[in-house]
Amino acid sequence: MTTTAADRWHLPSPVDAARAAAGAGQAGQADRLARIAALDGARMADGLAFLAGYAPGVFDAVLTATEPCLDDLFPSGDDALEPYCTQCGAKAGVFVARGSDWRHYTGDPEDRTAAPFETDHAPVIGWRPAGGRPGFVAI
Repeated sequence: MTTTAADRWHLPSPVDAARAAAGAGQAGQADRLARIAALDGARMADGLAFLAGYAPGVFDAVLTATEPCLDDLFPSGDDALEPYCTQCGAKAGVFVARGSDWRHYTGDPEDRTAAPFETDHAPVIGWRPAGGRPGFVAI
């Protein structure tokens, strides 16, 4: 059974989707790239909106992987960046032992004094030149 969402999107059944993926290979990859190149802006926006709802994890991975390289913005040697909260200016990091969410923190990861703290808002992540040691935390 197939489904059409809002008379715009065709959702193949899991069997049909698996059949299409199984026949992919190199030819399938070339065909997908050609189809992407032929999309106009409205169709590309529709496709990305659909992907965001249909496979949000894939959508997030695609956007992250295709973001511009920030290293191009700074001369060599000045390119160390650290994440921070653009709303309040606090350092921000991911404490893996507490999940995969960004958290505000104080202290220094190099000294093992980094500690997350609660605020009245979720971190809004931006990147700034690192002051001293980089501030990204993964504990």
